[in-house]
Amino acid sequence: MLIFNIKFCFMIKKIFSVAIIALVLFNMAGCRKDPTVDAGKERIIVFFSTEAVSASLIKATQPATGAELTINEVIVFGTDDVGNILQTELIQNPSLSGQAIEFLRRVETIYAIANPSTDMKNSNPANVAALKGLIANFANAPASPFLMSGSGVVDADRYAVIELEKPFAKVEIAGGNGFEIESVTVINTPDKGFVFPQPTFSVPGTAGRIDYPTVNTVAGNKITVYVAENSAQNPTQFLVTGKFAGNNDNIPIDLFYITLQENNEDIDIERNTYYQVIINAKTPKMLSFTKSTF
Repeated sequence: MLIFNIKFCFMIKKIFSVAIIALVLFNMAGCRKDPTVDAGKERIIVFFSTEAVSASLIKATQPATGAELTINEVIVFGTDDVGNILQTELIQNPSLSGQAIEFLRRVETIYAIANPSTDMKNSNPANVAALKGLIANFANAPASPFLMSGSGVVDADRYAVIELEKPFAKVEIAGGNGFEIESVTVINTPDKGFVFPQPTFSVPGTAGRIDYPTVNTVAGNKITVYVAENSAQNPTQFLVTGKFAGNNDNIPIDLFYITLQENNEDIDIERNTYYQVIINAKTPKMLSFTKSTF
């Protein structure tokens, strides 16, 4: 009887201990502080990790729609406080609700590349300097789904919030005051660009200069093209063809060579920026010019 009581008490104590541990883990996972994310940002991913719970990935605050937002894969790089890469994870088909991944607890900063190319996935950089040296190929204009990148510092609650940005610009060229857009050719644009932004504007030293006709799908008298970021010192040009309403067939199609300008001066084409240009005269003239992130 005494032996039975000892065994019974030991078993109860063991069950009680397991229950306490489970309760602690539940509280750590369920009562953690949620990160603050801007509901207007559609390309945010959030990483979470603690010593008790495996890291998880939560992608975006809104469902992805269209090539500009689609994410098929994310490759993440965890670094320590001096920039050495401790671990790399490739996450395929990331879910919107969250996905468990194993991640080192010593990670201080997380870098992410969405929709990486094969060479990016096989690059195995040793540190942040090598990671920021990765180059994307834009020889045939950015492919869909679009490449994106970003980084975030892991805070005290073990969150890293990352807003993904694209390494190229979106340019919308439209007709105004009776000018009908027919085609656009991109001229003198870098065929390569850095995946991550550089401290100062920079085009890779290995980049060439190329021209390419766009798909030229006119919608609402507009054509949209995507180009690598570029310096105003050697500006990208856009050859626009079209005609003015009322012209008869004997009048040639008008040709416009335009660059992106502000105050009549060429400007740098910045990554992750959406430029809108409207043409409205028989001389190369822009009726309006606006830019924003996209």
